[in-house]
Amino acid sequence: MNDFIIAKEKNNVDKDRGYLLSFVYGKSKGCKLHLHEYYELFLILKGCITHYVNEEKQTLSEGALALIRPKDIHTQICKNENTSFVNLAFTKQIALSAFDYLFNTSVQQKLLDSKMPTVVYLSAANKQRILDRLNELNALKRDDIATSNVLIRSILAEILPILTTNLSEYENNSIPLWLKELTYKMSLPENFTLGIDRMVELSKKTREHLSRLVKKHYNVTLSDFINDLKINYATNLLITTNMPIIDVCFTCGFQNVSHFYSVFKQKNKLTPKEFRNEHLMQINI
Repeated sequence: MNDFIIAKEKNNVDKDRGYLLSFVYGKSKGCKLHLHEYYELFLILKGCITHYVNEEKQTLSEGALALIRPKDIHTQICKNENTSFVNLAFTKQIALSAFDYLFNTSVQQKLLDSKMPTVVYLSAANKQRILDRLNELNALKRDDIATSNVLIRSILAEILPILTTNLSEYENNSIPLWLKELTYKMSLPENFTLGIDRMVELSKKTREHLSRLVKKHYNVTLSDFINDLKINYATNLLITTNMPIIDVCFTCGFQNVSHFYSVFKQKNKLTPKEFRNEHLMQINI
C-alpha cells in the first residue's frame, strides 16, 4: 500500500487548542488513502461507513468507535445520505500524555502496536454521553484556549478507557476504570477546588473505600492527592498570570493562606513568592 498521502498535523489540528472536531453528514467518497501525523477518534452516529484501513476493508455501523493511530493508512466512505459520524483529531503530544496517564505499558502496546486499530461498539446511552461531551467541546468559544485544554483531556479520559474493554489485562490488573475516570474528573478546577468531599461525591463510593483504592493504586492519601492537584494549578497561575498570591490561594481551593504556603513550600521547596520570582528570573535570562 504505497499510494497514500500524509496528513500533516499543522494542517489538520488547531495549533492553539491541540485538536480539531468535525461532523460529517451524508454521502462521502472519502479522501485519498492517508496516514496522519496525529491521532484521531471517530464515532458513527447513524448509518454505516466503509472503512479501508491497513489493507483491509471494514463495515462499521452506528455506535462504532475507532482509534486511528499515526501509522494507520485509511479512508472512510459513506454511501448513504442518512449516514453521519463525528471525527476528533488531536496532537501526538495530547495523545501520548493521556496514554501515559491512563494505561500501563502493556495496555499501551496493545492499543498502539497492533496491526489493526481498535474498534468497539457503544451502547446507545454511551454513544449519546460521548456525543454530548463532544458537543460541549464544539460549543466552546474559539478563543477560550484554557477551557479547551482542560476539556479535551477530560473527554479523552472518558473515551480512551472504553477502547480497552476487551483487554482482559487492563480489566483485571490495572487501575479500575471508575477510578481512572474519577482521576480525570478531579483534574478539573471545578472539582478539585471543592476538595475531598467532591471526590467522594463523584466516586459514588464510601470515603473509606475510596481512600483505600487511592492509596493502593497511587500510593498517596486523599489529602495529598487533592493537594497535588491544587498546587499544580497554583504553580500554573503563578507562572502564567499576575494574579495576587492571596487570590491564587483561594482560587485553588485553599481556605487558609498559611496552610497554602506550607503545602506549596513542602512540594516545591520554595514559597509561592519565591517560586514566581525565580521563574521570572529564568524568563529574563
